[in-house]
Amino acid sequence: KSYRPERQPFFGDLHVHTALSLDANLQGTRLRPVDSYRFARGERVDLPPYDSAGKAARSLALERPLDFLAVSDHAEFLGLVTTCLTPSLPGYDSATCVGYRSDPTVAFYSLNARIGELQGNASYSEPCPADNEYCGSAALSAWNEIKQAALGAQDTTDACRFSSFVAYEWSASPGTKNLHRNVIFRGQRVPPLPFGYFDGNQEEQ
Repeated sequence: KSYRPERQPFFGDLHVHTALSLDANLQGTRLRPVDSYRFARGERVDLPPYDSAGKAARSLALERPLDFLAVSDHAEFLGLVTTCLTPSLPGYDSATCVGYRSDPTVAFYSLNARIGELQGNASYSEPCPADNEYCGSAALSAWNEIKQAALGAQDTTDACRFSSFVAYEWSASPGTKNLHRNVIFRGQRVPPLPFGYFDGNQEEQ
């Protein structure tokens, strides 16, 4: 819609985690995808730490709103985080989820060790085994939240002041090597669920 021979710079962020990501969640993040888009568009949001009453110690707003944003939560553990925090879901009372809620520091290291498995060895495990479809219903709920947040943030008017992208992070860390990849879609036609390291251990997959 707009052509300038000298080109036009836009500013944004393509790597944002929310409370749906294991690492961010275990470190106290409570903001959801919709909150990330609110922040990107210039609104003030609360930040951890929170006191016993749930009151945030600080808040922050950008001096200049962004032009675009992609929430790229980890595909791995997308269902596990939701499972461990939702009493009605199968797996909530598993040893893994009890540890997730009672000792976040240990859970952070023990669960992230799973994405450190060598390529060819990494796979789903408790509380997300095959018999509960790898926490598929919980992952679907989280993925739908990500998609809806992106759809709601997109400025579809002619002004086109803000662009949002459905995205996720494929988070392989074999032998602690960082092979992470952000997968960003240009529209709302996306897979039913993100394809993570436990679904396929090779980048080409």
